[in-house]
Amino acid sequence: MSKTKLINSRTQSRISFSFVVLWFLHGVSLAQAPPAPRITAAIDNAQRTIIPGTHPPMARQANDTGEVPSGTKLGGISIVFSRTASQEAKLQALISAQQNSSSALYHKWLTPEEFANQFGVADSDISKVESWLEQEGFAIDGVSLSKTRVTFSGLAGQVAAAFGTELHYYTIDGQVHYAPSKDVNVPAALSSVVLSVSNLSSFRPRPQVRFRSNFTSSQSGDHYLTPKDVDTIYDINTA
Repeated sequence: MSKTKLINSRTQSRISFSFVVLWFLHGVSLAQAPPAPRITAAIDNAQRTIIPGTHPPMARQANDTGEVPSGTKLGGISIVFSRTASQEAKLQALISAQQNSSSALYHKWLTPEEFANQFGVADSDISKVESWLEQEGFAIDGVSLSKTRVTFSGLAGQVAAAFGTELHYYTIDGQVHYAPSKDVNVPAALSSVVLSVSNLSSFRPRPQVRFRSNFTSSQSGDHYLTPKDVDTIYDINTA
């Protein structure tokens, strides 16, 4: 490649990056207004939408050992809200800019409130979700500062009625877990903001990769990392 072509290529890259940053900054300025409401239809329990991926793959029928009693108390359940396509694009642009040392937004982190104003859901949508949950008999425990989830508690029977799936016990390798017996569903009017319903299962993801350490203690044989090691591994500038 000639020197002229190389310079032109670099110039085009800088122009492209500058355009992305300017587009993002423009988007941020527009996003200072509260998010637009997305729940526009009446909430009708007869019209349902399945939320895929809410039934853990480990909860197989072969391991099913029966239904969780309807009176079992459950806490820390969350409806996790989705982002619009525009919000997701702006968030990815922000993340890229925050990690680019030549960007004016490098390491300019948002507060939870700022994040909520740009990437959360509208207050009116949160109120509608809360009202529906209360009508289903749940107690509202709180809303995240980022306005990305509402947390609630209730009984297993209420979960089955509200989300269209029973909770069952599953025994695997001698350990008993509980989980939805199929993917949950919600009223179709809520599907525009619902990404997932979390903590309805006691199955937890396990790491698929394990690392063996070479730096070991002379006494215990255990491996340790100092803060400086972590800085080096992840290229963190602590200055």
